[in-house]
Amino acid sequence: MSKAKIEEATMEDKPLANPQGKTVEELVQIAQNLQLQKNQHHDRANQYQKALNQELTMGAKAQGGLEVILQMIPKKRVEKMIEEEQAENYEMNGQE
Repeated sequence: MSKAKIEEATMEDKPLANPQGKTVEELVQIAQNLQLQKNQHHDRANQYQKALNQELTMGAKAQGGLEVILQMIPKKRVEKMIEEEQAENYEMNGQE
């Protein structure tokens, strides 16, 4: 027998593809499952990224609106609002 025929026969005699005892078909199924999981995780991450971008955009718009409104309020009143907010934040954090 030639060397090529011996290698062919040896490969056919060994249905397992690796030392863990998995056949080629089992490995193909595992690979397909992992590909599916990877795609699902990437899709979910993209959805979260899109939602995060929308939240950041809305936050920036709110901040811009706030800055415009604050310019219409007298400076003394804005300073008082800031002091009140800082005091409230201080209390909420458990610091007195």
